[in-house]
Parts: sequence; structure tokens; C-alpha cells
Amino acid sequence: MSAPIKESAKRYPELNPTAQAVLNTVSGLFAIEVEDLVNDVRRQHIVDARWLTWFVYQAITNDPDYLVARIFDRDHTSIIHAWEVLNRRFKQNPMFQKMFERNAMLIRQLVTKKLPVCCPTCGQKLPTELKG
Repeated sequence: MSAPIKESAKRYPELNPTAQAVLNTVSGLFAIEVEDLVNDVRRQHIVDARWLTWFVYQAITNDPDYLVARIFDRDHTSIIHAWEVLNRRFKQNPMFQKMFERNAMLIRQLVTKKLPVCCPTCGQKLPTELKG
């Protein structure tokens, strides 16, 4: 476990191994510090990565919004707001949606170490509408 993850686990004791794995993977792929993902940094690229972290975590665990919020030390309305904003952005920018979905699929595969059920080129997609 990397030092930032250990520190995050100390500061946020409810971070479970799955949450830590998703945070670590997103942090590594996007070159963003784990602390920035769990803190209130509001730069857009960090917010997008944070929301991607929540989305992938929820996709892996099937936890409801309030549990995702608790795991990442947020209010459940933050999770709901993220899904609402992402859905609006998906409708406005289909390329952003495609990029988000592909990143989510890659991160989920890396975290769960599972091969995809179907390759991305055959049309397998994550849900268009996010839970919320």
C-alpha cells in the first residue's frame, strides 16, 4: 500500500480495501494525489477524477449513494449532485460520456482484475443514466 493510501486510511478509517484500490488506480492513471481525490479540491480535472472514483466504486460494490458518501467522507447529496451534473454533461457532450465510460471500464477491470465480459469495440457500454 502506498504512503498516500496509508495516510488516507488513517484519516478516513472507513476506507475499505475496494475504495483504496479504486483511489489508488485513479490516482495512478490520472497522476492526481490521493489526498486531492479525498479532499475538497475543486479543480475540474480533479473533480472529474473524484466522481469517476465514486462511480467505479459504486459499480463494483452496488452500494447505495449514502454508503458511497460515507465511505468517501461526503454527504449523500454530493453523490447525487455528481450524478446529476454528469448526466447533464453526457447529454451535452457525447464524447465526454464515451471517455468517462471507457475510463470507468478500464479502472474497474484493473481494480477487480477481471477480464471484460465483452470488448469495448463490440458495443458493451456502462449505463447512460447514473444512479441517483
